[in-house]
Amino acid sequence: MAFLVTQAFVLVTIPDRPYYATPLYVVLFGAGAVIVEGVVEGRRRLFSERLPGRRRLWRSPRAAVVWILVWLVGLPVGLPILPARVLATVPLQSVNYDLGEQVGWPQLARHVAAVYRSLSPGERADAVIVTDNYGEAGAIDRYGPALGLPNAFSGHNTYWWWGPPEPSTGVAILVGSWTPATLRPYFRTASLAGHVRSPYGIDNDENGTPIWIGRDQVRPWPAIWPDFKSYG
Repeated sequence: MAFLVTQAFVLVTIPDRPYYATPLYVVLFGAGAVIVEGVVEGRRRLFSERLPGRRRLWRSPRAAVVWILVWLVGLPVGLPILPARVLATVPLQSVNYDLGEQVGWPQLARHVAAVYRSLSPGERADAVIVTDNYGEAGAIDRYGPALGLPNAFSGHNTYWWWGPPEPSTGVAILVGSWTPATLRPYFRTASLAGHVRSPYGIDNDENGTPIWIGRDQVRPWPAIWPDFKSYG
């Protein structure tokens, strides 16, 4: 009952993060293992106590085969063990959307690096990279250094707590679903520099994301950083 209440609370308050209740699965697996052991040994039924003296229906080899098959079927849904291009044709993301969330990270970093290199040397000296979500920031922090990119900043979740961009003023490369209207309070000019494209046509949070260049910053980052805070 405690698990059901916790899972229901998570689904209502954070619908796209059901795995936040995952640590409780350990308790459920332990309790369920006791019942499964009794079924395999013929001491009980799966959903009710078994009368003594009845024939065992589940012998250990048969049970082992069944559980191996269950795990083999579930692994591609729970873990990214298949090639990324499979997600473009097999609807595994319909069950576990996060399987595709790191697909295209190297390409994202290369897209941003191309925009960064398009800046003049003077602009690059003070340029910062700001992303709409922590996945995009993580992609740049992971693959960007090899491309000559500075670390990314983001107002999403705990990335916001790591502080505003430095230097506090200058050109900004902004990766995310902003528009000229939403960027106008912070930059006098905001130009579209390109879009992120995920490989294989996989639909994830980054595919199609615009990349903006913000110039003529209105106020320094410490003053506007609270406006970029977001949770989700």
